[in-house]
Amino acid sequence: MQPPEPTDDEDERLAALHNLSLLDTSPEERFDRITRLARSHFGVSICLVSLIDETRQWFKSRCGLDSEQTPREVSFCGHAIHGDDLFEVSDATADPRFADNPLVTGPPYVRFYAGVPLSTADGYKIGTLCLIDKRPRHLYPREREHLRDYAAMVEQEINDLRGERLRHELAASQRRSHALLGAFPDMVFVISRSGTFIDCLHHEDLLRPREEVLGRHLGEILPTALANRMCSHLNEAFRTGAETRFEYELPFPEGVRAFEARLCPLDDEEVLVIARNATLERERAAEHQRLAEVARQTTNGVMITDAQGRVEWLNESFTRITGYTLDEMRGKVPGQILQGPDTDPAVVVQMREALREQRAFDVELINYTHEARPYWIRISCSPLRDAAGTLQGYIAIETDITHEKEAEERLGRSGQLLSAVADANRIGIWQWNVTTDAFEVNDTWIELVGYTCAELGEITFQTWERLTHPDDLAHCQQCLHRHFSGELDYYDEDIRMRHKAGHWVWINTRGNLVSRLENGAPGLMLGTHIDITERRELEQRLAAEQRLLSQILKTNVSAITVLDEHGTIVFANDAASRILSPDRSPVVGRSYACDRCRITDLEGRVLSPEDLPHAQLLRADKAIRDFRHVMEFPDGERVILSVNGTRLESGDEEGLRFVLSISDITTEVSTKRALSDRSKQMRAVVDNILDAIVTIDAYGHIESFNPAAERIFAYSASEVLGKNVSMLMPEPHRSHHDEYIANYLKTHQAKVIGASRELEGRRSNGNIFPMELRISEYMRDGMIYFVGMMRDITKRRAAEAQINQLAFYDALTGLPNRRLLIDRLGQVIAAIRRRHAHAALLFIDLDNFKMLNDSAGHDKGDELLKQIAQRLSECVRGGDTVARIGGDEFVVLVHDLSLEPADAIHQAEFVAEKVQRALTRPFLLEGVEHYSSGSIGVTLIDETADSLELILKQADLAMYEAKTSGDNTIRFFDPQMQIAVEERAKLESDLRRAMRNRELLPYFQLQVDARGEPVGAEILLRWEHPDRGLISPATFIPLAEKTGLIVPIGLEVFEAACSCLARWRKHARTAQLTLSVNVSVVQFRNDALIERLAQILEQSGVEPSRLKLEITESVLADDLADVADKLRQLKALGLKLSLDDFGTGYSSLSYLKNLPLDQIKIDQSFVRDLLDNPNDVAIAHSVISLASAIGLDVIAEGVETESQREMLERIGCEYFQGYLFGWPVPLAEFENALRKREKQID
Repeated sequence: MQPPEPTDDEDERLAALHNLSLLDTSPEERFDRITRLARSHFGVSICLVSLIDETRQWFKSRCGLDSEQTPREVSFCGHAIHGDDLFEVSDATADPRFADNPLVTGPPYVRFYAGVPLSTADGYKIGTLCLIDKRPRHLYPREREHLRDYAAMVEQEINDLRGERLRHELAASQRRSHALLGAFPDMVFVISRSGTFIDCLHHEDLLRPREEVLGRHLGEILPTALANRMCSHLNEAFRTGAETRFEYELPFPEGVRAFEARLCPLDDEEVLVIARNATLERERAAEHQRLAEVARQTTNGVMITDAQGRVEWLNESFTRITGYTLDEMRGKVPGQILQGPDTDPAVVVQMREALREQRAFDVELINYTHEARPYWIRISCSPLRDAAGTLQGYIAIETDITHEKEAEERLGRSGQLLSAVADANRIGIWQWNVTTDAFEVNDTWIELVGYTCAELGEITFQTWERLTHPDDLAHCQQCLHRHFSGELDYYDEDIRMRHKAGHWVWINTRGNLVSRLENGAPGLMLGTHIDITERRELEQRLAAEQRLLSQILKTNVSAITVLDEHGTIVFANDAASRILSPDRSPVVGRSYACDRCRITDLEGRVLSPEDLPHAQLLRADKAIRDFRHVMEFPDGERVILSVNGTRLESGDEEGLRFVLSISDITTEVSTKRALSDRSKQMRAVVDNILDAIVTIDAYGHIESFNPAAERIFAYSASEVLGKNVSMLMPEPHRSHHDEYIANYLKTHQAKVIGASRELEGRRSNGNIFPMELRISEYMRDGMIYFVGMMRDITKRRAAEAQINQLAFYDALTGLPNRRLLIDRLGQVIAAIRRRHAHAALLFIDLDNFKMLNDSAGHDKGDELLKQIAQRLSECVRGGDTVARIGGDEFVVLVHDLSLEPADAIHQAEFVAEKVQRALTRPFLLEGVEHYSSGSIGVTLIDETADSLELILKQADLAMYEAKTSGDNTIRFFDPQMQIAVEERAKLESDLRRAMRNRELLPYFQLQVDARGEPVGAEILLRWEHPDRGLISPATFIPLAEKTGLIVPIGLEVFEAACSCLARWRKHARTAQLTLSVNVSVVQFRNDALIERLAQILEQSGVEPSRLKLEITESVLADDLADVADKLRQLKALGLKLSLDDFGTGYSSLSYLKNLPLDQIKIDQSFVRDLLDNPNDVAIAHSVISLASAIGLDVIAEGVETESQREMLERIGCEYFQGYLFGWPVPLAEFENALRKREKQID
């Protein structure tokens, strides 16, 4: 045995197999149906769909085999997948590769194998469709082709299965995508390369509802300018394959909304567009700018840190106070830089503790400047939190109090001086004797809350408590207790106090216990009040400003940069890296132009360093606006930039700074150039277009007249320019055209603007011609102009007339065709319903027309049809319709018949008889008289008619009834005809189902010789209908012949006969029996009959001489030579031939002599009255004598009595069949009867 080798692409093949997810799955009818059909078709014992994995062959479908799998090493299919075509082993026992294979030497005893590889859509061979039989054989070429077709069907099912799985996965993915996009806050679109909206989500910012957007072009939804910009960015995204952005504005009822659009290519044909409403961000940006200016101009130092205390931003005043710039401080902890030897460690600890606890603090301490100069500073620091309360950082307001401290020292030496200084600086001073509760304040303390001393009266500690906000009072009392207990070195809180005007003012209250009683209780406490309302408001504004400024700089599509006087970038937002650096690398620290960048003007001239933006600002103290230049990067990419800039005033230490706003206007410039080019192209198009284009002003004067207009109207442009356009129109439009324009300008209502219409034009020679006109309007310099596009449709009108003739009229006779007949029939039915009248439809089929065509030729047939059309038209009124709907089929539609049904029938009958007489008159065809006639079916139409096809069908049924009654006959439609047709259709449907469900069963009727010994049987088909019971062959056999179903039915009967004979040859009592099978006319005419019978005989292995085909005499009505040739071919297969129903049809001695028959069967109609009718005896005797003379056997059917048998035997009949010997029964009963008969003889 030779085990199969792995394939060259084994790993990929196995991966493809496992990806199909077919292994170890349940059986499926889609595959089992194919294996059952193939097994039956080829007559083999086993048919499999085999899949080959690493170690086995597993059967997805198995017909005739119980095992689900076998090892791969013994598989035939493992060899088959190495080739591209069918792999066949005619006899495995004679093939060295398989002779000792356990599948050959043991079950299922394989002798014959044929398999076709099954491939995935990628070409990997995953298994086979194979046939297996226990007998050696080989496939004919046509059988090999059929097996390939079955394999292709299996491959299709496999690929369809994978396709269904992929479609399910895709649908799930699409649902997930839509769910994700549905939660997206921005507008989301998918737009095709052509600018068509493919998909979008519902959104409040959509200009139209989603269903009106889908499938529309950008230009149909967006304003023209925006649609053009969007198209430009669309093309840019497809060209670069990268994201592109731009901003735009749209008007809405409540105001203008601003948007930022991002375009990301999905593939070569689609782009994802995300449009974000940036209106609120713009408003916040403006507010942020205002706040930034406030922070810049305040005299206090302002510093913002992150949550870890590292510097993120500081203002100019901070730099002025400390000498440190933002670049020097960014990312560092302030205390590590500013604190020095004289900085109070306790204050440092206090600040660190406050930061650790994420709370505000106010301290005074000594810091050191950049030049190491000490100075006193008051720091008011507060945490910055987001809406969720999460710490984002800190803001510190720092006031240089060096001079204040120096003043305090002086004030310490002089109380009067201290009080004066406090009053001058609006510092409220208070003194509180904690023991006696005495409370003294200065005038400033009172003024801070808007009162005078007189208004407050006697001031006590309770006065302070009453004016303090309740939420702050409790906290202050806690701090006072902590200070008294020594937990806090001093008392310091920011509180709100009620102003006389009713609002709250923020006060920083600070105090210190200056004495204690002997028992340690608190004594005298001194303190201050400072109005910090402005500081607190500034802190809030600065926090919002910082957030807004950060967001603006991050999201701005323009590059925002700050350059020093040397042209080095010291600050840049994210957009700067995108615009000024092709690889998006950071730009801070580099010069305005990157290394090896080439900067030119728009004409390509290289700019000198003095021409660069910052150099211009350095020379002149004025802003630059829209300075445009080109920046070409080392990789060849070119961008066109628009620069706006101004000087940024700063401290002397920093030097000059320049703020530049840089926009990438490459697309904008390209678009303008493209528009200019497009304008030129449009001019060329207008000059060369085939349609006339004429422009007029509001007074109807011609402004432009293109070459096509000159050609169509036969005027030169010089002849018409400035003249009224009405000269190109015939009346009545010529006289009223100016009124049309005036009325439109007055009402702005027109039926022609933007719509296409057909009307007439007038050439220079006065000729009138049809044309198509489309008018549009546009504004120029405040004036309305109209553009008319005109097309000469003279040729199109002629073509339409010709198309109408071809579409609605018969080309041969000129009569209306079926399409026009249906239209007119619909009109007649509508008229009948209005008038309650009747109409009639006559369906005419010519008798024996095919015989004329075949004998005289199609030319004479066509001439006859034309003459018949002429005669039919002469038989009806002008308003009636004569139509030709088929080869020799005509329909006459007669309307306006009587209101009374009886009268209408008589009128229709009169027309039918008139047509009948016209058709029977001789026709002259090329000088030769020809007689014809027609079968006419008539149906009456009344107001209840609702189906055009049903009316035609009724007339057709009546015609068919007339045809079956004999030529040249008229029949009216009877509802019973419809019932019969429907019954026949139902029976046909049941017959097709019966074939699928195997309801057609072979019955066997015994045939015996003169001694009564069995010699064979005739197979007779019986139909066991599940609802109607046993149906007579006389009912369903003619139907099967008419529908063609008799061909597959006959083959199944032949296969059953072969199967039965194969079984009988194993037993002595049945080995010599023959079986007779009936062959109908339809079967006999089938071209594939002989080949298919030969295949069945070869597959079954039975002796052909045991099979007898019974041919009816009606077969002999065809070409006798062709019939004889086919019979000889059947005879060559070894089959026996019997002539059935002899004497009932085309009985002739000549064909008995010339046909290769073996037997004649006397019809039961002669046997039935044999004892009573001497003529039947004479006929039977003649048949037997004739058969004996030419060496043919004779068998009589329908023998029901012993007397009939004896009579037949006396006149020489040797074989008999009929109820006397046995009824037709199923095979099992037939064989059982044979066994009983044999026992009786024994």
